[in-house]
Amino acid sequence: REKLVHDWWGNKYAFQSGISSRLPYSFVETKPMRVTAEFTAIRPWTYTHFLLYDKYTHDDRCLGFPFGANLLHYAMKLEVPLPWDCSYTGYVSYMRQGVDPVPGQDSVGSSPFTNYNQYIDVTYHDTATWLQGKIENTTRIENSFRIGVLKHHRLFLSQSAQKTDKHKWDNQIVLGWQLVY
Repeated sequence: REKLVHDWWGNKYAFQSGISSRLPYSFVETKPMRVTAEFTAIRPWTYTHFLLYDKYTHDDRCLGFPFGANLLHYAMKLEVPLPWDCSYTGYVSYMRQGVDPVPGQDSVGSSPFTNYNQYIDVTYHDTATWLQGKIENTTRIENSFRIGVLKHHRLFLSQSAQKTDKHKWDNQIVLGWQLVY
């Protein structure tokens, strides 16, 4: 029981909490604005395994948190319904993540293809601290508009930008069309 609150490497768990609330303001009378805040913390080595056939994947993609393990992630989202079947969504997040010294991996112990027996001594004495490894900070901003063109047709215009400690802002603009039937 004392290992659960200790920095023992085998404590593989995540914590996620959030709150979502309607705001008293709205542009459309029947659809209020909504704000959501979320916090996620995932320990190092959470998605690794000793037996690779027991990995936590589907079609070689990890089924856990999309950004991996060994991180603290803060996010906020604002959803604003607009007149004429349109809406705006704004999203901002900040993440601190321990970068993995293992070549080809993003964060410490986040790859389900990693056999942890190759990198750490599998004893009760080894430890893994939160944000193990070199810390990398990532900021992400996303803005998207959904525009109802006809009853079953929608246009999407989205912009996202991401910045890490090592890189400048990386921007992306996406335009899409949706047919709902």
